Amino acid sequence: MKFLHTADWHLGKVVHGYPMIAEQKMALQQLLHIIDCEQPDAVVVAGDLYDRAIPPLEAVDLLHETFQAINLERGIPLLAITGNHDSRERVSFGEAWYRSQHLYLNGTGLPSQPVILNNTAFHLVPYMEPSVVRQAFSTEEPLDHHGAMEQIIEEIRKNYWNEAKHHVFVGHAFIRGGTPSESERMLALGGAEYVGSDLFAPFTYTALGHLHHPYAISAERIGYSGSLLKYSFQEAQQPKGVWLIDIEEDGHVQRSFRPLHPERDVRILRGSLDELLQAGQSEPTDDFLKIELTDKGALLDPMQKIRVVYPNVLQMERVSLQQTGGSVHLSAYDQATKSPVDLFQQFYEEVSQDEYEKEDESLVKQTFERILAGGELE
Repeated sequence: MKFLHTADWHLGKVVHGYPMIAEQKMALQQLLHIIDCEQPDAVVVAGDLYDRAIPPLEAVDLLHETFQAINLERGIPLLAITGNHDSRERVSFGEAWYRSQHLYLNGTGLPSQPVILNNTAFHLVPYMEPSVVRQAFSTEEPLDHHGAMEQIIEEIRKNYWNEAKHHVFVGHAFIRGGTPSESERMLALGGAEYVGSDLFAPFTYTALGHLHHPYAISAERIGYSGSLLKYSFQEAQQPKGVWLIDIEEDGHVQRSFRPLHPERDVRILRGSLDELLQAGQSEPTDDFLKIELTDKGALLDPMQKIRVVYPNVLQMERVSLQQTGGSVHLSAYDQATKSPVDLFQQFYEEVSQDEYEKEDESLVKQTFERILAGGELE
């Protein structure tokens, strides 16, 4: 059984005010090319098809076009679930007649009959809040995400475990020990969102969505596909792509990563304003950038200057200020007893992390003398 494992498309995503729909369309075109090259038996999408419950029209159109290209035009079975970003009711509209075309989309239901392909049973389990699972199973005790998943898997084992040779679990969860990214929405507070990996021991393979790093967890039979694109600067160093999963006759699982390469990358550039301007003039780029400025002095409108050479700057930070937390701590005693020049020196050294030069001290002293005397600054 050979299938492609993907997830976390987040269609309609906006990153720092920039709509990513054009980049998402290009990435999905690359996915179709991978499908044409690999000829998988099925394509799995493990949740977060959209970025929000009510997606923009262009995101809905893109999902429909992609599903049609995979399922109708290429005739490849498509198995998908909803994630915590999706509206389960909206996405699963038409679920009953989707199945007649081998498009299996579980958005609202608890475990049901699995999808059987090539003697492999796919158990499609959408993201559900523990309170929903508790109500469905009439459980009196409170459930966290681990307890809810335990209930679901017990139900699968009891009522929906058939004679298929291999069993694949498709879900959307945060496995304990996984590596998160800042663009993922929290499922719960504290440790209540975590699910133990031991619950998935009965399955030949577990194909998950939610965490955006394709190597978010190190496990032979459990994997995250990662997100379609880089959706935060914390993901700047992460590879993006899909996994080709090949389950051999004896149950051995072969996993191989197929990368996606967007036209515009998401990167972080660090340096002084002058250094970055020079680099941008010699090597222009329209990548999505976060600029980390190392300058220690005052800068006049650095964003306007930097965008002349880097048109797609989405975020800018002053690293020297950030390292100190951007704040200075002066006690009431300091403020009452120290001269303005001494207070400014303390402020300067805490913010810049540099020693106060004698030339600076003389200039500051002259400036304060003029201010206190009511004179004008030059």
